[in-house]
Amino acid sequence: MSTHLNTWMPHGDCPWSNFSPATAVFCEENLCSWIAQPSNTWSNLPFVVAGIMIVRASKGRPLLKLLGHSAWILGLGSFMFHASASFVFEAWDLLGMFMISGLMLSFNISRYSANQSLRKLIGLFIGMTALAFVMLLNFRSIGIALFAIQIALALHLEILMDLREDPVDFKYAKYFIVAFVLAFTIWNLDIHGIVCDPKNHLVTGHAIWHLLNAVAIWFIYRFYAQFRLAGESDGGQA
Repeated sequence: MSTHLNTWMPHGDCPWSNFSPATAVFCEENLCSWIAQPSNTWSNLPFVVAGIMIVRASKGRPLLKLLGHSAWILGLGSFMFHASASFVFEAWDLLGMFMISGLMLSFNISRYSANQSLRKLIGLFIGMTALAFVMLLNFRSIGIALFAIQIALALHLEILMDLREDPVDFKYAKYFIVAFVLAFTIWNLDIHGIVCDPKNHLVTGHAIWHLLNAVAIWFIYRFYAQFRLAGESDGGQA
């Protein structure tokens, strides 16, 4: 027995029926099961792997460790979101996304303003992430838009720094952009039903979005590993 469009049977006989439904609607139909969307759920494991790899490779680098922790938090939140198709776990998923985009934007603001204080950067990151999350809780459908705005602003600052000829190796930033743009294109094809088979629970467009974004997070780690903040040791690996 299955349903579609992230809704549950009205008589509430499915495991997650009593939870408020998610706002985002993807192609893969919901099964009446503890794993409502198998492809969209299991494809989050690369986030967890990437997060653990980044944490292990970031000894003495609290900023990079924070990126790694954000990645596995995102992976677990997205796993539960697609397993349940519920808003409570959708919010967790989006919180992880805000942590990634908020960290990128905060770091680029710090670099652009030549304020490399680790303490101030962490404070900015917490403030931006908290603000986005509060806005999500009050306006449930704006999560993806907030995430996209933060990513766009971070990239805009990167372009401005490049134009003023800051000495930066942009190789991994370019890899990130390619992976993210491809992922976002596939995300749109899936969520708008342009390339869609609701009964496909093996490999969906949204699952590919997860995989490509896990790769993109690794590229962001490699890009930011070239920068060192006050208070960081030399123990990190690039």
